[in-house]
Amino acid sequence: MVAVMRAPSEELRRRVWEERIAAHTREIYFARLAARYRSLERGLALVTAVFGSATVAAASESLGVPVVWPALLTGITGIFLGILKFGESSMSMAMHSVAWARLHHRLDALWIEVESGDADHEGVRDSLALIRGHQLYIDDDTAAEPERRRLLLKALEQAEALAS
Repeated sequence: MVAVMRAPSEELRRRVWEERIAAHTREIYFARLAARYRSLERGLALVTAVFGSATVAAASESLGVPVVWPALLTGITGIFLGILKFGESSMSMAMHSVAWARLHHRLDALWIEVESGDADHEGVRDSLALIRGHQLYIDDDTAAEPERRRLLLKALEQAEALAS
């Protein structure tokens, strides 16, 4: 008896497409978060360096501003840099982006199989189940991260535009 290959259902095709967009959205989202944290860290480091310099202290004294204000600002930004650990957050977000990118590429490959007619219903369903397991692992890892709705919506818009 010869097994007959059954084409993926429309619902399964739709799920692959939606999962593909969702993975790409998360990839973009976490890449943007990583960039945002890097920018914040650089900005605070710059403020700390500028206001911690002797030149600013001398200039503030000559302008009649007590030297304590630049020193206080330097101390506050230094505390923020130490407590908020933007560098660690940036690295973590970049790693999340890479994980979602890998999933996105796997879903792209699955989509190509579906579109070319080389995939059967059960194979696509099994592949989606495997990918879903990886998604749950990444979601568990990122669950503690706050969600920035506007940034997520912008990432979704970009992912949809790129998929069209």
